[in-house]
Amino acid sequence: MRWHFMQFMNNGAEMTEKVKNREVWLQIKMEENMSILANYLAQLIKAQLNGEKPVSVPEEIQVEDLIHLSCKNHMEYLVMGALLKTDGISEEIQGILRSHVMRSIVRTTTQIMDLKEIIRRFEEKKIVNQPMKGHR
Repeated sequence: MRWHFMQFMNNGAEMTEKVKNREVWLQIKMEENMSILANYLAQLIKAQLNGEKPVSVPEEIQVEDLIHLSCKNHMEYLVMGALLKTDGISEEIQGILRSHVMRSIVRTTTQIMDLKEIIRRFEEKKIVNQPMKGHR
């Protein structure tokens, strides 16, 4: 009986070590993928700002992750606008991207118009003002 218990304990230690190694491996892979994701996001933004066609989405990246990140960071126009120009995006995903880009354009246009109206009214009343960045 003692031998089986000791064998179990040794296997348990081996399993613990394997789990630790797996966790380290997963952490390394996650960091590698984050680096790939960050680099690709930079490429998308640069392509959109320069009016260029970006490279296709790398295999390691899910388009859904790019959509989530761009929405979370209010960068729909930059990221999703560039994604619309890439090859290999399904019609369904293109529809989602177009919808987000259009909402972003409408929101930005509305904000600009509202800001101009506020500035005009302040100037009418001779109120000194300075619009602040990030008035979302």
